Amino acid sequence: MNKPASLNPLSPEERAAWRRHNLQTLAESAALPFEEKLAILEDLEELTIAVGFERDPSTGRLRKSNL
Repeated sequence: MNKPASLNPLSPEERAAWRRHNLQTLAESAALPFEEKLAILEDLEELTIAVGFERDPSTGRLRKSNL
């Protein structure tokens, strides 16, 4: 079953604004130093574990804890 992307399709102006915002965000992220990107990923991993995920020892991926 396919769900529509949105109940209210975006107008051409809204779509252009959305695209500008996302391109700006992407450009800002690309400009960050590697060390800062790594720190962000480490913070996200800590947060993910704090909300109930754990690292799968066989794959290294985070998965929902069975607790």
